[in-house]
Amino acid sequence: MPPKQDKFAVKNATANPQQITAEQILREAVERMGDERPGPSRKIASKEELADYKVSKRKEFEDTLRKQRHHMGTWIKYAQWEESQEEFRRARSVFERALQIDYRNSSLWLKYIEMEMKHKFVAHARNLFDRVTSLLPRHDQFWYKYAYMEELLMDYAAARKVYERWMQWQPSDNAWLQYIKFELRCHEVERARAIYERYVSQIQTVMSFTRLAKFEERHGNNVRARAGYQTCHDTLKDDLGPEGITEDLYVKWAEFEQRAARDDPSAAAKVYKLGIDTLPPERTAYLRDRYAKYMKQKGTRTDIERLLLEKCRLKYEKQLSDSDGVDVDIWINYILLEENIGDSAAQCREVYERAIAAALPPEQAAPKGRKDLYRRYVYIWLFYANYEESLIQSGESTPDRVREVYHTALGLFRSRKIYFSKLYNAYAEFEIRQMDVGRARLVYGRAIGESKKASVFRSYIQFEFNLGQVDRARRICASYVSAHSLEAASWVCWMDMEMKLSEVNRARKLGEMAIRLADESASDESDEIMNEPELIWKKCIDIEIEQGEMENARDLFERLLDRTTHVKVWRSYADFELKHGDQSFEKAKE
Repeated sequence: MPPKQDKFAVKNATANPQQITAEQILREAVERMGDERPGPSRKIASKEELADYKVSKRKEFEDTLRKQRHHMGTWIKYAQWEESQEEFRRARSVFERALQIDYRNSSLWLKYIEMEMKHKFVAHARNLFDRVTSLLPRHDQFWYKYAYMEELLMDYAAARKVYERWMQWQPSDNAWLQYIKFELRCHEVERARAIYERYVSQIQTVMSFTRLAKFEERHGNNVRARAGYQTCHDTLKDDLGPEGITEDLYVKWAEFEQRAARDDPSAAAKVYKLGIDTLPPERTAYLRDRYAKYMKQKGTRTDIERLLLEKCRLKYEKQLSDSDGVDVDIWINYILLEENIGDSAAQCREVYERAIAAALPPEQAAPKGRKDLYRRYVYIWLFYANYEESLIQSGESTPDRVREVYHTALGLFRSRKIYFSKLYNAYAEFEIRQMDVGRARLVYGRAIGESKKASVFRSYIQFEFNLGQVDRARRICASYVSAHSLEAASWVCWMDMEMKLSEVNRARKLGEMAIRLADESASDESDEIMNEPELIWKKCIDIEIEQGEMENARDLFERLLDRTTHVKVWRSYADFELKHGDQSFEKAKE
């Protein structure tokens, strides 16, 4: 039995030689469409036909509304058709039925009111306005139209009552401005001024106060205009803080002062300065630009310098904000700016205190003894102390205040086991300038006890030597050598002092002691070696040359050559023989 074939199977799958596209089908359909013919026009010849037409039309509208009851467009068309037939009672009935469905539809109310106004049904229009403003008091357009209608009817008292009812709802700025414009059209300036005062008491913004000030300026009352700007500044600053004030207030205030006080440029400058001082720095860029342009035109040289100072301050503040306040170089530049052209010592001290607190490395990031992290930071303290000292003569500071700065700095660094000889030396030199030798010695003694820095020893020795206290200077030299016995510089320092005192034998003995110590430290048994022992040899040789003891100098060279054969020693020996030897050339040649 042959297999059963599917009746829906394609018997011939080859393509039709004549292909038809969708575009061709649509084109043929359009071509075959005939022109639409308008329906037959209906001519009504009698009242009976008109009545039948109205009944059929109303039935058509009612059937449509029965299906789409909430479709407001149909209700409006129905009412407008009744209006076109001058069936105003029926039109009102349609509108009222629609309002029962959706009384919040503003378009429906507008069409209803426009019908009454167009046909001059004033009483009906007023009734509708009263209803809609009671039901939808936040829809401003009904209040506008209501007041405007009363104004067109020249019933200004009624229009004023409408505005008063509207103002009880505390509307937006535009409502108040429309009320004010209405009073101005009625030439009631005092009423407009009273409304402005109510307006700024209800809506306290920069724009509202600015409008009041401009109103007063237009009517020639500059005193009240200035008071308006001042009240805005005081009110908003007290109630909202600087965040509630914008740059626009001070710009317009300054422009007003320029117009009102042409002979007094300081009035506008004070306004600009008030705005810059009141607002946060990040919100005063435009205000500062306006201030700069104004001062370049009207200001003095001092005013311009002060303006540039403020600009530099802002620049440094921004840089510090970007670097989290830890960049010492920025702080130092900021400090130097305040010292040179700052307004007051208090302002400069404030910057110093901020720098000291902000630039101090935290203890977690700066372990005790890490002196390298504080090398730039210590200069802030040094500059601070020098600045306070510079104010002593003018009476703005005292020596005790300078001492307090030094004590605080030394205590801070000592707590972190960091000692800066430059800080001790600066403190001692300050006491010397104050003619207080006792305090200076105490500072040096404290420095030696805490840090034992070589530079402190040298400064202390020079201090006592200048005072003629030779015994004290020698004791300090002994302490210096004891603390830094393997530093050749300590021995050389003592020998220099003895030579200044013409104590040649003492200097020679010190040199021999230092050479002996250097030899001992250079032996294999010693763990520590003297640093730069060649300085001692050079000093001893120089002493002998100065005293004219050439044989002693030659003997020292020979002893030195027994210990080292460095080329520099041979060269120095040759130069010595060339300059001071009897047979200089032959000896130097050897």
